[in-house]
Amino acid sequence: MKSPKNIIGLTGGMGCGKSTVSGFLKNMGFPVIDADLLTRRVHRDPAVCRKILECFGGQAIVDTPEGPVVQRGELAKLAFSSEESRQMLNQIMQSALYTEAQNAIERASNPCILDAPLLFEARWDVLTDWNVVVLCPLDVRIQRIQARDQLPERQILARIQAQMTDEQRSRRADSIIYNTSTLESLRRQTEHIFSNI
Repeated sequence: MKSPKNIIGLTGGMGCGKSTVSGFLKNMGFPVIDADLLTRRVHRDPAVCRKILECFGGQAIVDTPEGPVVQRGELAKLAFSSEESRQMLNQIMQSALYTEAQNAIERASNPCILDAPLLFEARWDVLTDWNVVVLCPLDVRIQRIQARDQLPERQILARIQAQMTDEQRSRRADSIIYNTSTLESLRRQTEHIFSNI
């Protein structure tokens, strides 16, 4: 059985600054399980690639010398084209990713951070003892994502709207980090919250 607060969930919407907070935590010495890295691993799983190929077609997969790999950008375009497609992708990915997360937690030293943008949506919070949400104004998030990913605003909004709202996340948070000021303010909040945890 896990002891209290050994597994700390870290989440937030696209462009909120969650990855920056995750970087601060690594510098503080916390082991961080990054859901994005787990996703990249699952995107090389032959069984997952086969299902994605069947549902989304060949443009979502590329063959490499090591085997088939999901083309993340192409798959995202296809998945976010409709709610039905997004749900289909979630069904394919959810079980494999959950298993990867469980295995990573078992291997990690405690306490550790589970960094997952869809922590609540995917119900991964059943794996955590304490959950921290990073919040940031929507207009700032859109600007950051445009600069980072070179996506049109309509695509960004579609992806943001497919996630929980900040209000929904806040209701399920044990602690909140407000990314509304400077990088130094973000770092101080992170250190304050996680040193107490």
